[in-house]
Amino acid sequence: MYGNVCRWLPVIAAAICIAISCSSDPSESYDMPERCPVVLKVENGSDVEVMDEGMTVGAFFVSKDNGSVLRRNEMMIVGEHGMLMQDRDTIVPLKLDSYDFIAYSPYDSSWDNLPESMVEFDVEEDQSSDIAYISSDLMISTSISISNGTAEAVFRHAMSRIMLHITDKTGVFDMRFSSAVINDMKLRSYLYIYGESSSTDDKMIGDIVCRRLDCKDRRASFTAVFPAQQPVDGKLTVEAEIAGIIYDFEITGVPAMESGNVLVCSMSMTERGLELENTELTDWEDGGSGSIVVYE
Repeated sequence: MYGNVCRWLPVIAAAICIAISCSSDPSESYDMPERCPVVLKVENGSDVEVMDEGMTVGAFFVSKDNGSVLRRNEMMIVGEHGMLMQDRDTIVPLKLDSYDFIAYSPYDSSWDNLPESMVEFDVEEDQSSDIAYISSDLMISTSISISNGTAEAVFRHAMSRIMLHITDKTGVFDMRFSSAVINDMKLRSYLYIYGESSSTDDKMIGDIVCRRLDCKDRRASFTAVFPAQQPVDGKLTVEAEIAGIIYDFEITGVPAMESGNVLVCSMSMTERGLELENTELTDWEDGGSGSIVVYE
């Protein structure tokens, strides 16, 4: 599962090359159209927010008339305010209706034929580090618009996500060093970008170590991303380690997880052990950090 993390290794070298010269394939010729800069944004529930600085993006612009390529899997780096860092070369054609557009993040150098074919994407099994979590969060945009001389591309999350909020109801457990694992999840997704459809590999199964979000004395929050999938028999198994003790817990009644869905689970440590308070299926960013059940 190291493939996703490896996508980040060429970032510095590629950014230097792009800054020195336009990185479009010199073997492809085209008439340079009028152009404008682009701002990248990400769906945030019912709203959008600018993409985080430092993210890597691959972009395509293909002529609808003759199939000529203006941009083919060109790697770009997101700077401040969602603006791409290499200002001079980060352009889009003003006549957008003449081009098909696709962009995705994080960048993958092997996805040169993205518009025409199915692509394979694996999430990391250990998402406890920031880089592993971010590289597992595939975002895709096929929507771009121009206003006041600036283009705006909006990305959607192609994966699903779970959020776990565990509160100590007993006043005994210290949650600062707790951890959580989601067991038996499908890790590989096959995606048709234009059709916005996907499938999973039933043989690529693994346990996903969650990213720690907010672990304090009496409460802890975790998250993990995974391909859109139907949980077997509507169940997810959580393995939480709290105060050195491992608790296995089964979450039942889990619906099919679609791209951009977040399953928010609020749980409590009681005298009887780990108990589920409630679950909610919501949009990716609408889940936010989630509401944590707090007991005074």
